[in-house]
Amino acid sequence: MSTPQPEPAVMIIHDGGLGALVATLMTIDRSDDVRVIAWAPASGSSLVTPGAPAWAGRVAVLQQQAAVLDLAEVVEPEPLPTSSSDRGAPAWPRSGNVDAARDLLRAIADAEARGCERVIWPIVCGDDLDATYAASELARLVSRIAELDQRRGGPWLDLPLADLTTARLADLAHDLDAPRTETWQQAGADSEAA
Repeated sequence: MSTPQPEPAVMIIHDGGLGALVATLMTIDRSDDVRVIAWAPASGSSLVTPGAPAWAGRVAVLQQQAAVLDLAEVVEPEPLPTSSSDRGAPAWPRSGNVDAARDLLRAIADAEARGCERVIWPIVCGDDLDATYAASELARLVSRIAELDQRRGGPWLDLPLADLTTARLADLAHDLDAPRTETWQQAGADSEAA
């Protein structure tokens, strides 16, 4: 008798924003039997989308999305004390590649420990070709470093939204029939309208 194979797993770097929601929906849409694990960037991480609220607000929105979408797990890593973001630096790419590489390697290590085949970084660079190129190169280099460390292919880093604009991202969310869960961008817009 053969041992049943575990469902494939994908980890999404998830800050509760629209990009992460769309990446989650795209992953679920491609395969009903995939385990989706949300990795919430720690407080001060350079991977948090610019404009995102503080840690507690992001995690609350993420937990709501996880419940609605029936995600397998939400991973909340401890913050690293040496992050330049903790010293008031902005998010990637303005924070620099070292902090982003460290955070991406941490996500890959957590994904490896959970048997994930892929890590999705839902970064949206829009029309900025330099930022898209920099994100792609960083992902390629980080994936290669992780592969060398693991000595056997581990999770690879995917950037499916890098070249989208925020308007196209919103269109894609609509096309994917995004549930009426709240993203932190929507929460901010709702509070400004009130």
